[in-house]
Amino acid sequence: MLQPYRTLGLVNGNTAKPFLQRRGTEYFITCAVDSVLQLYNVSKLRLKGCSPILVRGETESVIRSIVCYKDWTFAAALDTILVFHRLKLREEWKEHTKDISHLLLFGGVLISVSSAEQRVIVWDLSSHEKLSEFYVPSGFRVTCIEHPETYLNKMVLASEQGKLQVWNVVTCRMLHEFEGFGCAITCMRSTPALDIVALGTADGRAILFHLKRSETIMEFSHQKRGFSTPIGSNDSPSGGGSDGCPVLDIAFRTDGYSEMAVSYSDGSIVFFDLKQRQVKYKLNKVHVGGAWFLQYLIGEPLLVSAGQRDNCIKVHISDRDMEPPRLLRFREGHMLPPFRLRFAADNPRILLSCSMDRELRLISLFRDAQSRGLSQQVSSLIGGKRKRKHLRKRKGIEIGAPLRIREDLRGILPRICALAVGSLRSRDADFADIVTCHEGCAEAYCWKLENGSLTHKVLSRPANISTNNESNNQRNRSEQANCVAISPCGNYAAIGTDLGMLDLYNLQSGSHRGSWIDEECRSRAHFLAVTGVQFDNLGETLVSGSRDGLLKFWSRQRLELLYTLEIGVAIIQVVWGYVCNLLAIICDNFHIYLVDPETRQIARRFIGHRGPLTDAQFSGDGYFLLSSSLDGTLRVWNIQLGHCVDIFEFQHAPVSIAFSPNNDFIATCHSNCVGIALWSNRHHFKMSSHSLFLSTNSNNSHNNNSADQQQVLAGRLAHIGAFQWRSPSLTNDAVPLSSWKPERSKSSCFTLSGKPLPFMLTLVHWDIVKKRSRPQEPVQKQIEAPFFLSSLLLKESTTTLDSVEETSKETVHKKATTSIGNRNQSSSFATASQLIACLCREEKEMKEKSERDDEALQLLRKWNPSNVELEVEGLKDYDGGKECCLFLDFLIRQLRARRDVDLIESVLAVFLRKRGLELVSLGVGDRELNEALQVQRKVTSQLELLLEEIDGWTDGLTM
Repeated sequence: MLQPYRTLGLVNGNTAKPFLQRRGTEYFITCAVDSVLQLYNVSKLRLKGCSPILVRGETESVIRSIVCYKDWTFAAALDTILVFHRLKLREEWKEHTKDISHLLLFGGVLISVSSAEQRVIVWDLSSHEKLSEFYVPSGFRVTCIEHPETYLNKMVLASEQGKLQVWNVVTCRMLHEFEGFGCAITCMRSTPALDIVALGTADGRAILFHLKRSETIMEFSHQKRGFSTPIGSNDSPSGGGSDGCPVLDIAFRTDGYSEMAVSYSDGSIVFFDLKQRQVKYKLNKVHVGGAWFLQYLIGEPLLVSAGQRDNCIKVHISDRDMEPPRLLRFREGHMLPPFRLRFAADNPRILLSCSMDRELRLISLFRDAQSRGLSQQVSSLIGGKRKRKHLRKRKGIEIGAPLRIREDLRGILPRICALAVGSLRSRDADFADIVTCHEGCAEAYCWKLENGSLTHKVLSRPANISTNNESNNQRNRSEQANCVAISPCGNYAAIGTDLGMLDLYNLQSGSHRGSWIDEECRSRAHFLAVTGVQFDNLGETLVSGSRDGLLKFWSRQRLELLYTLEIGVAIIQVVWGYVCNLLAIICDNFHIYLVDPETRQIARRFIGHRGPLTDAQFSGDGYFLLSSSLDGTLRVWNIQLGHCVDIFEFQHAPVSIAFSPNNDFIATCHSNCVGIALWSNRHHFKMSSHSLFLSTNSNNSHNNNSADQQQVLAGRLAHIGAFQWRSPSLTNDAVPLSSWKPERSKSSCFTLSGKPLPFMLTLVHWDIVKKRSRPQEPVQKQIEAPFFLSSLLLKESTTTLDSVEETSKETVHKKATTSIGNRNQSSSFATASQLIACLCREEKEMKEKSERDDEALQLLRKWNPSNVELEVEGLKDYDGGKECCLFLDFLIRQLRARRDVDLIESVLAVFLRKRGLELVSLGVGDRELNEALQVQRKVTSQLELLLEEIDGWTDGLTM
């Protein structure tokens, strides 16, 4: 059912630094996300293209370094250099024996360095051949390489030991080695000034070093606490050492300003004025974990930065003097794996995702520029500081307060544990579209998707409402909202808590409208935590599930209990399929129960998962149910058939599923994966690959070759890893059907002819149709020609009629002679029935009896009711009724094979009505008639049982 489409939410990886390149008048930045290259233009940060997934054997080839030259891109993956031409893989260079760590491109050569084997290889770009190689001395582990400007055939190597070495790549000789700087060198960049390189160290120092003089010109330091401290030349940093933040990258401005930008591991970027030798300004928390790529555009005040951990690319512009650069544009995604996905109800092209980084993001399926994170600052609907202060006092919580943000997270609010998306009411400014529950928070927060931020309404229970019979432990600990649901009209929200409370709120005013209480549960809705709530199609009935194993139906208007259904197992999640009008109950025993809300009974039970279930969703048309589990599988259940039809095994376990309202796309997120997998629905698009899967499944089930099939049906998505499709029939798992389903043998498979119902009724009642179709008036004699017509026309007409009569007589005479000749030549008896003639062919023409039956059945399918009646009436009634017995035997064989049951039954009814009394009067065909009766009874009983079974499966479905 799932066809891989693309991966969403990936901007920048953490394995290789991006590479900025100028092509004509436009700049492009190439990023590596695991084993895929992505190309963005800097002007708008739009994705221009991506490379195919690099797979070597069964594992992905993770890219460690990137360099670009014109239309060529060179990427280091493991011990191989991959050569791309416009993001299409052309060649592979393999000379290293261990992983390649660095690539450098200058002149007409490419330098590849392997720090593990201390080996450097020089490649010629024109001939694509190895020019030379040399080994770095032991005890010198390379951390970065750089080519100083105007240094012909020379490069500089920096090491973890803090030393520098200058090598000639042509002669393969080390020209000079500089003394160490006391700590590891983390980055190195050539400056606009000649003979000077900028070095970044692990203790937070940024050093400008003169290569010819072998001396330090300037040195700046940055501490973890406090501001950056400029230090003059030849001075040691104060408070350096272990307290400094490591320098990640250095960039120099080239538009007439002597300015140096240095990025640090605490996420800040410090801008130094090289003339004044002091800090000019500083940007805090630009990237979470620091910007490991920093570069100015040539001759422009634009700074491009990319983070290693936050999956983000930013462009800053310095267009105002004496002010720090401002953010011009950016492209970002989740920095930690998402765990909950939901589509917007009214816009199937918008996907909402919650992540471990405490951020709620809007993701566009087709335009990455429209993706953004929803702001956690209160929107402008508050109306000023006074109203904000009033709301703080009235609600008793900090709304829009400047909470302290952790350095490794983006969000302000705690992690989202439940999400509900309603209809997007863009015209109603007071209504919220999204409601979220957070860890450790008893209240729920409302969001407005049009504004892209929080609203001033917070759904919290008034302080005077509390449970009467609370225990001391429950009274002391804080309450937490576990689940939330929005009514289809978008006016109400229901929230369930971990103390068993179930409350109703109005989304326009944010006021508390009441609580559902079950008298048997001590002034609560459930004894244990409420884990799932859902509204019905009309928003009048609410269903709640709890860990006490009870599913309760509530009235929204009267706030009273309607019915209680005991599941018997702790409920984890409740999903309501509005199209099929069924409830999917995810339980703690890895089972899924389908409940009919009309009869309030369990309709089906799906068994097959071997790990805790994480999510389940109905398809847009209501025919399928998708479920994900921590056992690494995603299963597709056919609701009508009542069993699993597809199983997808993933390298990373699926965590959440989202089905598009248009039923065209499915989104999944996986454990330890920042990207979101987007799949196209083969059932919706009627793709031929699904039939291919079924055909290979049927073939392999006969050949018992499941291993080959799994290799053919294996696939891979970028960043998601490998996945594999397998059929449920290839496993030894029990078929997940409901307990009341009757068993059927393999021989009870029926096929129908595909003829419409009026055709069958016409065939059975053809006598009545002929009587009704008779003309009401007798046929009138043709009117003679008037006397005034010329005799010439009459003569011409008579001559033409005479010629036609002569030709017709000749053709009849020829047909008769040929039939007599064929009768004399053939050994078989002559017959007027085409079907009997087909069944009585010689063995030389058609050896197998099944082939003769197939051809006869094809004839029967082509005929109309009149042809069938003529065929039955044309059977000879002499020779002991031999033709009638042959015809009856043919019908019995087709009934036993269950082929075209509806057509054979109708033809059998016509045959018995026309020729049944003749066979009885002749005293022949008793055995055939008894056999036909027994076979018909057996087939009819099995068909009735199958229809009752289908009726039971579809009971309560409103499709």
